[in-house]
Amino acid sequence: MKTFNYKKLVINMVIFLVFVGIWQSYVTISNVSDTIFPSASSVGQFLYANIVDGTFLNHFWITFVEAILGFLIGSAGGILLAVFVAEIYWVKRLIHPYILASQAVPVIALAPLFIIWFGFGIPSKVALAVTIVFFPVLINTITGLENADKAQIKLLKAYSASGWQIFFRVKLPNALPYIFAGLEIAIVLSVIAAVVSEFMGAEGGLGYLIVIYNNQLNMAAQFSVFVLLAVIGIVFSYLIQLLTKKVVFWHEN
Repeated sequence: MKTFNYKKLVINMVIFLVFVGIWQSYVTISNVSDTIFPSASSVGQFLYANIVDGTFLNHFWITFVEAILGFLIGSAGGILLAVFVAEIYWVKRLIHPYILASQAVPVIALAPLFIIWFGFGIPSKVALAVTIVFFPVLINTITGLENADKAQIKLLKAYSASGWQIFFRVKLPNALPYIFAGLEIAIVLSVIAAVVSEFMGAEGGLGYLIVIYNNQLNMAAQFSVFVLLAVIGIVFSYLIQLLTKKVVFWHEN
């Protein structure tokens, strides 16, 4: 079992502190107004104050629910369809051209349509998150299933293994690293989708706060939300990495 890498943590902390120091020094020396580019200290103060009074926590839960629901539904749908596409030839022939065509459409552009169809509440945000999450997971899963070891498949067929036995013993284990790589991308994209859809119209959420602070020209407040979103993205990605190590323990990351 691998031990925690304290050296890597220390290096990352030093890099972070150096970055914050350069940021603070530049704003102070250049005497830049907070309405144009806020100092690190003012962003930190605003971040702390809004976490303590519960403002960020309330809006975080809204964005969290939107992102997680979109991630779970989109990932499940992507994996399920990928199995049908990879395992049933006529399904691949029928659906694959539409998968390619859909990639040419900027999914973010669908946000206004989802607002019209589903309203300003959570459903429209979840719908956009599902749409964005779906395709990376779908493509990665198909790739993993189709790149299974052909020699192992032939060997199992020689021993009269069924299609499902081949799938669970060879194809699925081979696809798991690809699936989790797709999930790591998808979990971050789900947060982005939730925030962007909140820009278009929302009743709450971190994207909603960014729009409010932008209208108020409160740059320090906006940057504090950016910092919070960055932390959320890092934590989500790290959790998927931990899950990958537990589930795909035979695969070297």
